[in-house]
This record gives sequence, C-alpha cells and structure tokens, in this order.
Amino acid sequence: MLSYVLYRNMADLSYENLLLIIANIVNLIYNIPQMVRTYKTKSANDFDVWFLSLRVLYNFLWILYGIEVDSGLVSLNSIVTILATLFVSYYKVVGYYKIKNTVVPVEQHVDEADMNKEISN
Repeated sequence: MLSYVLYRNMADLSYENLLLIIANIVNLIYNIPQMVRTYKTKSANDFDVWFLSLRVLYNFLWILYGIEVDSGLVSLNSIVTILATLFVSYYKVVGYYKIKNTVVPVEQHVDEADMNKEISN
C-alpha cells in the first residue's frame, strides 16, 4: 500500500494524515479526467499558460514545504499535480507549435470592382 510506504506507522495515523491520504486520492481522481481528455483530443488550448505555470510553481512550493516538515503525503500530493500539469502543458506546447508551423493558404486577392459586380448581379 502506497500510504504505508509514505506513512510507515499506521497505528499512529492521525486525523491530519488521514485527510492528507484522502486529499491525495481526490487529487489523483480529479486530474485523471483532464489528462484523458487532453490525451484524446491532443489539445490543451483551453488552458492559459499562466495558469499552468503558476500551478507548477505553487505545487513545487508545497513539495518544498512537505520536505521541510517531513511529510511525504504533502509532497506526493503536489508531485501528482505537477505531473498532471506537465502532461497537459506538453500538449499545450505541441498545439502551439502545430499552429505556429501550419501554413494557411492566402485567399486570392479579390478586386473591389469585381465584388461590386457580384453584389449587383
């Protein structure tokens, strides 16, 4: 059991650590649908770059906090979120470069006089 590896003395499992275990499970569950959707559509266009960047920074700081207070559960929660965010960010970057490198054909220049002829007919 993963929680046993992170919290070896289950007999002393406190209320706070139980909440952290539940938070880790919920964190994993709520990230999975977005990752599946992003993988299927191969698109993360709906996500703002700032949101993704700040989400990684925010969770990185929680990892540092988890290390400081010696809580593997806090760190694990943030690591899961960072991995999910990096997964979505990958598709954000891939989508950006696909759009950037796509050649869009330029429509033929339509003379204004030709347009007026078509409108009057």
